[in-house]
Amino acid sequence: MSQQTLFEVEKQIPQWLADYFELANAGNYRYKQEFYDHIKPVILKNKAYRKEKRKYFDLCLASGDIKVIPLKTIEDYIQEGAALKHCLYTNEYYKKKNSLIL
Repeated sequence: MSQQTLFEVEKQIPQWLADYFELANAGNYRYKQEFYDHIKPVILKNKAYRKEKRKYFDLCLASGDIKVIPLKTIEDYIQEGAALKHCLYTNEYYKKKNSLIL
């Protein structure tokens, strides 16, 4: 992977994730660099994940007002894990071949 500046990486990060990071770390530069070093590969992995799981993206389980759909991006795993405080992203469920998270 080529070297990227913080600014180049920052442009590729979804706004909700950048906002979440800013709140958690109050803009500390060292943590920001570590965060971006961690998130760069995620941006690249997303393409492979979407290619592998795309056949399931139209799946929808519904009953009344409730709809259950698959997570469609790795960012969805990060957001889901952060919102519900569980380990979907950190345990790399998106890499598991026989796994589909709804």
